[in-house]
Amino acid sequence: MRPILAFFALLASTVLASASGGIDCAANDTAVEFSLHAGITRGMGSPIFALDARVAVNDRAVSNDLRSTDFKAEHVAQYWLDDKDLRLVVYRERAGDKPHGYVELVIYSRAAGDEISYDGTYELTIYDVVSDNSDPREAKFAGKVGCSVE
Repeated sequence: MRPILAFFALLASTVLASASGGIDCAANDTAVEFSLHAGITRGMGSPIFALDARVAVNDRAVSNDLRSTDFKAEHVAQYWLDDKDLRLVVYRERAGDKPHGYVELVIYSRAAGDEISYDGTYELTIYDVVSDNSDPREAKFAGKVGCSVE
């Protein structure tokens, strides 16, 4: 009886281990650097269950508090993953009592021919209402991104 129970315990742990994976994306340009890691489940659309990302902008025209932004799973606005495409949008509004502002990162990528690599582009938008008496400022950046999916 014990060998049978041990077999089923081993089988269950193998199924659970193969039931999750991850997404890693990174870009390092002159003006923008970011890294993103997300935990995903397999099946049922591969939903994201965890996300840790940081975007840093090296542009003095962008307000200090929006130059470095951390993202978590609750900041995922849209997400798509299949055998051909990986699309991801993360969005975070400015914290605190300053006027409205946000950082939005959009990743567009396609499978690169092997089972884990996706290559593509990113678009980063930083929107900033500096004060109630001024027009909003918007900074846009774009570049290449590399991702891997396990």
